[in-house]
Amino acid sequence: MGRNVWVIVLLVCVISPLAAQPGAMWQVGYDSTILSQGLSTRVLAGTISLQASLQYPFTIVAASAMMGDEEALHALSQYFLVTAGIGSSFPLGSSCTGRIGPKVYGLFSGFGQPATGALGLDVSFELSNHGDKHGLSLGAFIPIVLRFDGTETWAWDVFGFAVSPSVGYWWSM
Repeated sequence: MGRNVWVIVLLVCVISPLAAQPGAMWQVGYDSTILSQGLSTRVLAGTISLQASLQYPFTIVAASAMMGDEEALHALSQYFLVTAGIGSSFPLGSSCTGRIGPKVYGLFSGFGQPATGALGLDVSFELSNHGDKHGLSLGAFIPIVLRFDGTETWAWDVFGFAVSPSVGYWWSM
């Protein structure tokens, strides 16, 4: 649990100066990958953004329950996904913004050490006809490095080139 506390302290130290800048904007939203859904928050300061999300595998748990697979239901219901990333944005027309940057995924079982993790590149396109008040985000995570059982390996050595699509919706605070 000590390492998790240090990670939280580090995140607060990084986010606080960014959030204190004039014009910085907080956003909250819904974020969904193929296997998990959850809540996200991010702070935008100019073209830089810091994002974090907490997701739960609702669809997999529901499918396991509908199929009556009690063993899978019990195992999967204990997992949750935490993501964090930093991105740089650039305009793509009048109502679309591109965002690209590194992102880390951690799959946790309970509140202990991550069961597995990935470091990769996050690419998204954000559509908004309402200025910065709210908008739809369509993105993809491209894993580069995977961490299993305390060892790191290249993602393409495990499963080749892969992309994890995501969709989200953001509201400005």
